[in-house]
Amino acid sequence: METRFDAFFHDSAIVHTARDEWQHVSLVALDPGIPGFVSRRQALPLYALAAQRLFGMGASAVFMDAVLYEYDHRTSYAMCIEEYQQDGLPNQFRWQASANFVPFDNLSEAQFQRFFIARPQFAGNDDFITINLLQNYFGETLLPVDFFQLENNTQQLQRLIADASVHKRSEGAFNASFRWMNLAEQAVIPKVTKLHSERLKLTPDLDHTEQCEDKPCKRIRFSLPKQQFSERPEQPLIPLSELVSCSSFSVTPELQQQVKDRVVILQLTEPTEATDIKVTPMLSAFASPRQFISGPQFLADAVETAMQGDAPVRPALGQRLLLILMSSFIGVLLAAYARTAIALTAPLLVLTGGWLLCFVTIPAQLWPVTASVASAAIGTVLILATHISLGTAKAKLMAQYIPPQIRSLLLKYKGDKKFVHKHIDAVILMSDIAKYSNVTSELKDPAYVFHLLNQYFEETTLSTQNQYSGWLESYVGDMVCFYWPVHQDTTLIAQQHLALRGAVDMARRQQHFFNTLAKNKTFEIPAETLTSISGFIGAGIGLTSGQVMMGNLGPQNGIQKFGCLGDPLNLASRVESLTRYFNTEILITEDLVKPAQELELAVRFIANVVVKGRNAPIGVYALGERSDPRFAPEKIDAWVGWQKTFHEGTAPPWPGNLEDFTLDKATLEHWQEQGLWDAQQACYLLKEK
Repeated sequence: METRFDAFFHDSAIVHTARDEWQHVSLVALDPGIPGFVSRRQALPLYALAAQRLFGMGASAVFMDAVLYEYDHRTSYAMCIEEYQQDGLPNQFRWQASANFVPFDNLSEAQFQRFFIARPQFAGNDDFITINLLQNYFGETLLPVDFFQLENNTQQLQRLIADASVHKRSEGAFNASFRWMNLAEQAVIPKVTKLHSERLKLTPDLDHTEQCEDKPCKRIRFSLPKQQFSERPEQPLIPLSELVSCSSFSVTPELQQQVKDRVVILQLTEPTEATDIKVTPMLSAFASPRQFISGPQFLADAVETAMQGDAPVRPALGQRLLLILMSSFIGVLLAAYARTAIALTAPLLVLTGGWLLCFVTIPAQLWPVTASVASAAIGTVLILATHISLGTAKAKLMAQYIPPQIRSLLLKYKGDKKFVHKHIDAVILMSDIAKYSNVTSELKDPAYVFHLLNQYFEETTLSTQNQYSGWLESYVGDMVCFYWPVHQDTTLIAQQHLALRGAVDMARRQQHFFNTLAKNKTFEIPAETLTSISGFIGAGIGLTSGQVMMGNLGPQNGIQKFGCLGDPLNLASRVESLTRYFNTEILITEDLVKPAQELELAVRFIANVVVKGRNAPIGVYALGERSDPRFAPEKIDAWVGWQKTFHEGTAPPWPGNLEDFTLDKATLEHWQEQGLWDAQQACYLLKEK
């Protein structure tokens, strides 16, 4: 079974061994000679004329890669390009009204038997209705309706219509790209290659060993994406305008060579037009040209693959097993007789060798690279396991560097099952030290900074993890971030309560740490430095809740970190930064006010703000314990009253009992002076953090 990682190696090898020649197929595409005022529907007679002339030059079969819609009797059709032209103007066309006009009736019966179209988009699946509507395009002579033997209608449609759909493997492989041709009986490839091979007395390779969406399929050897018209016989891409002149059409030897004894695919778009494109390894593979392949080129490469029999395949079972056994032997040999550092390179050596095999063993180039690397790794580990103690050391490292909630969550997934990142509601707490740059300037020695921060986090955040079940998101310098996700049996309100109680506890511990800093004898930092720092150091806490994405962050094959991302983290950071401008240690957003009141915690409205990175205003509130004098009911009432009058545009008198909120008043006045007040939204527009 092919793996996701094998697809990476296989695709890169297939891209670098791309087909450089078409021996059995040509493309005809729309070109600038057919100006934009000629619609695709109006251009159908041009393709009919081109098909007639292609058959006249010896084409084996012609497939028009277009979806016909119900016939429009009001459309005028472009019949051919006139001889007379005017300089500076687009080509002139001979036009015909649609009344009593059948676009494809110029085909002879013999030509019609070698002509195919994609399934039309007519309403319903009734063959009688479909063939009746198709008569408008092909006429009763080529496509008669049988009212008495209705199965004749079905036979005619099965002959004319070819399934041009392409598929991905439904399981067992990395299926982001299209790699397989459709080999079902009614598909394009079997139909056109049968006619072509009978004409040239060749045998196409239509055997299949894979299933794509319950249909037989086979891999395709692709050519590089073609976006330019070319007269080279190796990969002909012919402009439609060269085939549809009204009277002066002449067959040149070069054109004859591009068409004779080939399957020709008619493309109703320009080569660079992004209407029928396929994601293939040419776009997604390592070191690929990063280009889409058009649907018609996809079919052309499929025809070539079937006719030349060079589809990428897996080597014989014995060869694959031999490679896996040799890989394991290399791992065991290096681990047993080489130094550990060299032995650990065994999987890399096997990967390089297996990958190179994919480049040189055409067409049997789908080697089991991942299985070989795994085999080498297993062989290496089995030998090295006697020299390495993994158990205790690994457990200690996990306990030290991975939070317990995350360990418990991830260890529940056994075998190949992994945690898949998902949206989840969560409460976010963000806290960092105020004037941290001044602190580091005072400490100077990075060792002192490490010592101070570690002691600070030890005293202020440990209870948040253990007592209040906070999930540690990260430490970044002096900043710490916790989150409380709603998972398993938890609820949002329960997590909000834990986060709010944890924030109050953290603020209390932070204040105790700062107040006793100068007297702390356990620090290796000079006492005078601690005294200086204790005079200005502080911290703020910001809380909000919302939806985040929780999961693994980092390269799939590299070091990863489990965490969360989302707008609530940005909002919590912005809210936390506002604590510098108000007399409070904790600021929360309006969605946490009711849960705080349920815990009998005190809240005080600060302001409605639009923070950087957001467009909608949000209410911000100070949070504290009811025993805190700053949250006395009379002070909160006086503050709210002053604020209301202030925002109405007057200069209200400052109440005498609001001496605690002098900083808050100065901040709001300063914001007003800066023109940050938006009266329409009743909020402050804070464009800076």
